[in-house]
Formats: sequence, C-alpha cells, structure tokens
Amino acid sequence: MSTTNVFFGILSGGAGTRLWPISRKNAPKQFAQFSSDDPLLIETIKRIEKIGYVSLLTTEALRTQTQGLLNRFAINAEIIAEPSPQNTAPIIALFNELCYRKNKNSVLCILPADHSIHPVENFRADIQKAIKIAENKKIVTLGIPPREASSAYGYIEVKGSGEQISVKKFTEKPHLAKAQELIKNSALWNAGMFIFHTETFREALKKYSPEIFNETEKLKTDLSNLKEVYSKLPSISIDYALMEKLDNLECVKASFNWSDLGSWEEVASKDKEPHKISQITAHSNYYTGTNNIPKTVAFVGVDDLIAVDTPDSLLIMKKGFGQDVKSLVDELKKSKPKVTEDHAFEDRPWGRFQILLDTPLFKSKLISVWPGQRLSYQSHNHRREHWIIVEGEGEFTLNGEKRAVKSGDHLFIPLGAKHRIANNSQAKLEFVEVQQGSYFGEDDIIRYDDDYGRS
Repeated sequence: MSTTNVFFGILSGGAGTRLWPISRKNAPKQFAQFSSDDPLLIETIKRIEKIGYVSLLTTEALRTQTQGLLNRFAINAEIIAEPSPQNTAPIIALFNELCYRKNKNSVLCILPADHSIHPVENFRADIQKAIKIAENKKIVTLGIPPREASSAYGYIEVKGSGEQISVKKFTEKPHLAKAQELIKNSALWNAGMFIFHTETFREALKKYSPEIFNETEKLKTDLSNLKEVYSKLPSISIDYALMEKLDNLECVKASFNWSDLGSWEEVASKDKEPHKISQITAHSNYYTGTNNIPKTVAFVGVDDLIAVDTPDSLLIMKKGFGQDVKSLVDELKKSKPKVTEDHAFEDRPWGRFQILLDTPLFKSKLISVWPGQRLSYQSHNHRREHWIIVEGEGEFTLNGEKRAVKSGDHLFIPLGAKHRIANNSQAKLEFVEVQQGSYFGEDDIIRYDDDYGRS
C-alpha cells in the first residue's frame, strides 16, 4: 500500500513555565533560541518539512506570534488554532478529521514543537520507518532509550525485540525507584510522538473516546463551527483519551538523541556555545539570556549556579532545583503577573517591537520588520513620531506619497498623518521610533489597510 499524503501536526501550545524567564505564557519555549540559531519551533519544522505537509496546532492566543515567526523565517505552513487550550486529544482529533477528509488513505505524524533532537538524519530515518508501519493501518509511537532513571518523564513498557516491538503499557512519571525498575526491564521514555493512519485513528477514537469522535465529526471543513464544537470537547491528553487504551500500539525505538528541554539544567547541558563567563574560586556555573547589550559576567566563590538574564527579569538558581521554577512562576503570577506572561518585546505578524524607554515625555522603541512584510496603513490621534532607519531598506508611505528609505534615513510622521513602512527586501528592516505627544498607548491606532485583517 502506498500513501498519497503524509501530514505533520506540530503541537505548539503550552507555557513552558520551567524555563522562565525566557519562556512565558504568551511566548513559550518553542519560540526561543537555546543552543541553535533557530527557535525550537523552526528547528522542528525544518526537520520534517521535506517529508510531508506541515500544520502548526496551536491556540488562538498564540496565533499572532506563530504567524510572525513563520514570516520571519519565510516558512509557509498552515496554522490551526484551537479557541482555548483543551490538552492534546481534541486538537489531534480535529486535525486527523481534517486530514482524513483530504485523503482517507494518509498518515499523520504528531510531534511536539519544543524538543531538541540530534542527529537529524537518524530522526528522519526513524520517522520514515514509523510511517511505513502506519501505512499498514497501524498506530505507532516513538520510544526514547532512557539516559538515566528519572521521574520527570513518562515511560513505555514494551514487548518483543529487535525491529518488532510494541507497547505493553504506559507509566506516567513514576517515582525514582519505579523508574529504575522500568529501565532494567527495557522500558523507553514517552516523548509524545505518534504516527498513525488517519482512518485507523478515526476508528480507534470512535471505539475508545466516542465523546470526542462524535463532536469532531460535526466539524465543518472551513472551521466555521470550530468554537461550537470545541466547547463540547473534554480537556484530556491523547495518552489518556486513546493511546493507553489500545492493545495493538506499535513502537519504534529511537536511534537519535532527544531532550524535551524541561529544565534549565537540561538546557545548560545541551548548550554547545555557552556565554563566556569568568570564574574565580568558582566552578560549574552557567549564564544565558536575551539581552541585546553584550555583558561581562563573572562568578566568584560560588559553584553550580545558573543565571538567566532578560531585560526585565533575572533568575539565579542552584543546579538541581530546576523543577522548582514552576512553583516560582506560580508565586509571581500573584504579585507580578506581567513578567510571567509577556516579554519586554512584543511579536506581531509583520515583525517585533521592543520598548527601549517609556517616560511621561516620550516613548522609544526598536522595531524590526521581517522580509516581505509591512505594517498597517495607520494614523495616530495623540502622538507624532520620529523614525531613524538603522538597518536594511524599505518603502515608506506618508499620506499616500511613497519613497524608498535605507539605513541612516530620518522620517517624521506628524500627528494624524497616514503612514506605513514595507520591507520588500530579503533582509531584516529595523528602525528606532521615538513617540512624542499626550498618550503612547498601543490602542492609539486607526487602521485604514492591513495585510493581517486587524481592525
């Protein structure tokens, strides 16, 4: 049997609280760069985009950031956004139903967006192996050979040997002694990767989770009734809703190195080019961050510390306490919720802006426009603006008049003037904006034309 289509659904929701302050509610860890030039989500897409069609399964709250990231890296991929987070089963069932309608004889691959995987060639080979099995109307999972006994991961107990192994039982995050016992019995880590024939998945869902199947079957292909359907779906993981109930789940033992980057200790161990630090009577310390300004970092008389530095927050923790960062974030939500939700920068579909200084007299920003994107045609009622182009080139429009601009140009936008800037090049366009007036809020925008449908 040959499959006409292979569809990849990349799960890109979550909050990634254990990697605060870089990972936040509205910019979780898949949007961040750790040991690579690319954010984790882009790494994930690049691993599989030549194998099949790629869709990003995210939430409505993360749609703008997701589209902005795709535009930044000039990647075309479908975005399917659930109205509200409902765990993994509903969005996977929804995606499977849509793919099934496109081609009843197709294979679906569900992958998390925020994992570190090397070497890529081994991963692709294992995925292709799983796809071949799934083509024969099977459901398959990838199991990771454990590096150590850990209570941070779920386990897959397997039966069989060699190339022919299948799942005997799932065990969810056992205590350490149980984890050690499982490893002795050749159990694998559960990485949340599933590959299956769309028709087989659909029939299994109908049998084991009819409450999900019955609702997703009502879904209109244009998603016009998505909110109505979603409101009736339970919040449940795909493991609990389906995978743990199957008695014929196949397994492919991974041949690649894998990490879910679930703690700062894990990030530090995977960082191939860590920030250079000075240490005096100090050992095994680690520093990382997102500050644009180069910084000299030194540790004196301390060992095993991790420091994570961002423009608005600084985390200092001792190695071994990474799982407690989640509890810290829970506390911060009560007193300083903004630092758990947003960065000092904000992503837009066209690019990103970062506030440099906000005073009663003026507000300044650093604004980046990704290649091929442009801001909305807009005006402001309460402020005038000065723009200084610092990198790249583009086309500036002021009250209908267009002109080419480049690095070093100064642009003045009077109060009430209609304006926009477009980046028609293949490189980033960046400028510093200085606002003057009586009010600097983001809601002082009147849009006349917008590529992204914003009013």
